[in-house]
Amino acid sequence: GMMFLLWMQESFHKAILFLLMMVWVYLMMILFNLFAGKRLNKVKKAMDECHLQEAAAAYEKLLKRNASTNTMSFLKINLSAAYCGMGKISEAREILSDALVVGKGVMATQLRPVKENNLAALDCLENQQLLTMLKL
Repeated sequence: GMMFLLWMQESFHKAILFLLMMVWVYLMMILFNLFAGKRLNKVKKAMDECHLQEAAAAYEKLLKRNASTNTMSFLKINLSAAYCGMGKISEAREILSDALVVGKGVMATQLRPVKENNLAALDCLENQQLLTMLKL
């Protein structure tokens, strides 16, 4: 029974990461309609190849530019996902909580559920980490 539980935890973790990745791909599609593709192409390539540190660094750099609240939040949501992939769950939550989604525009309506979804995914991951640490 124990092995099955461990396997379940493992696949649960993978499923959540997969979910985050799916959300990412969707966000990337929105993103290319918003930004000059070139600047983000590098980031997208880094993400696709799972060079999370590189991608995170690129998002951090993009966040230093002044942009609209939702654009900044878009970047924060992606940066958060990169942190999550790197196992930095608390940093991921911090930056995700900081992503304010404003207004009723196309971007806002697309970002809001993604943010909620990712917060829920982080909750699950945090619970998994706790369970693993407590060896329950």
